[in-house]
Amino acid sequence: MVDPDGFEFEMEQFTPEQPTTAPADGKVLGASLGTTLADAEKSAVFYKALGFDFRLGNAFNGDNPVGMALVDAEGGQLRASGLTIPGPKTPIFCFEFRGLDQLALPRNIRDPGASAITLQVHDVDAAIQAAKATGGSVIASDGKAVTLKDGKAATKGAWVKSPDGLLLELLEKRD
Repeated sequence: MVDPDGFEFEMEQFTPEQPTTAPADGKVLGASLGTTLADAEKSAVFYKALGFDFRLGNAFNGDNPVGMALVDAEGGQLRASGLTIPGPKTPIFCFEFRGLDQLALPRNIRDPGASAITLQVHDVDAAIQAAKATGGSVIASDGKAVTLKDGKAATKGAWVKSPDGLLLELLEKRD
């Protein structure tokens, strides 16, 4: 399915139902995130440098025609990997396809349908260096963090792009 801004999403109904803390009459019972990678090995280096747990998927396969049809990828191959955001242990499913035409869509945070993950870090400058050293890029024109003020409190922050174009907001932990 596609939302009005062009963001693709999938809805599933599990049988039996999965455990949830959502209200019994809720429409959404849970959620997970997913992203498509151009090169899982390169992405693994990037995300591990930022402290993520990255589990690289095994071989590519095309043995699931129903699953491939679900994502409009018949005739291709898929390798599914996973990463976990440190702290809350939020899982993100990562997909890498082979044997299909692909179109990389560079997105900026201002673009409708752009996705981003906000990460709280101990040292934003160190996180920026780790991102740059492993194929990421800083969005700011000078490539550096900025100071964000909220009343009397301030913190440093930066937007970076992963090697696959996923936007990450880095915010330094306030004391």
